[in-house]
Amino acid sequence: MMGLIYTLGRMKSMGPFSSEPIGARTIMGSTIFETLASLLLKAGVEGVLIVCKEPYSYEVPGATIIKEDELSEYLDEGDLILSVPENLVASEGILKELQELVEEGDEAFLGSLSIKTPRIVKTSLGPTYFLGVSVCSFSSKEKAYGKPCGNLKLVSNVSLVHVMEPKDLLKALDVRLMDIKETRISPRAKVHSDVIIEGPVVIEDGAVIYERTKIVGPAYIGKNALVGNSSLIRRSSLNARSTVGFSTEVKHSVIEEDASTGRLSYIGDSFIGRYTTIVGGIMTINYKPGFPKLGAFISPRNKISGFKVFEYYTVIRAR
Repeated sequence: MMGLIYTLGRMKSMGPFSSEPIGARTIMGSTIFETLASLLLKAGVEGVLIVCKEPYSYEVPGATIIKEDELSEYLDEGDLILSVPENLVASEGILKELQELVEEGDEAFLGSLSIKTPRIVKTSLGPTYFLGVSVCSFSSKEKAYGKPCGNLKLVSNVSLVHVMEPKDLLKALDVRLMDIKETRISPRAKVHSDVIIEGPVVIEDGAVIYERTKIVGPAYIGKNALVGNSSLIRRSSLNARSTVGFSTEVKHSVIEEDASTGRLSYIGDSFIGRYTTIVGGIMTINYKPGFPKLGAFISPRNKISGFKVFEYYTVIRAR
């Protein structure tokens, strides 16, 4: 059985984040593509194919990235596929269920997959669509665009989330943080002696945490990330080479790789895209009575000047 991750193209609901595949978003040091490929390989599939509607320039370890019209070059008629969408963010908690699907093989067969089938099925379980995990039999002749090919095999709704719009990226963060069970600090990280760590925290190689900083887990500090002195990090993912300025609080947020937030800022319930620079003095208003906490969602390659206040659930596109 092969593992297959299918992309959904540019989703208008993702706003400025639709310029890249949803699977390209990074949480806890890995893109969604990389996390899915790793789960499928651990489940026992022979290999992983990522079927892209548009060119994707990044490499995904353990996976082969192909175009839609190349699928028949890698699969024969009737080959079984464990199929997942690119916007599925899952924790290790679903691994057992994926392994069962692989082990069941033909008994888990649920339908056939067309090259043109996006496997988006309307259901009352979601406001618009609900995307599932399924075992399919490959067919290059199926013409079932937009219709279900057999029944969908749904896995635990506790350990996964489907990213349909920017605010779902915080739900994805919650799912990924479930995999941090204990504190692990790399011997090649530089953590000042008076840094306070509460709860499970992962600090990767080359990370630098300056004095009088507090980290409340679960939290992830990526490779070569830097956290300035007197800062507070809570339930967040700071990815590789990201920077947090001094006296800054980052709460329940994701800072993607090579992004930086300046000093004297509050980043709450927010998502900062890769290569974005925030100069400093930023305040995200993440509270609105009767609504979930949502701050700023800043698309990649942005530059934000200092001393600004972002209103509740602000989505910012690159200039």
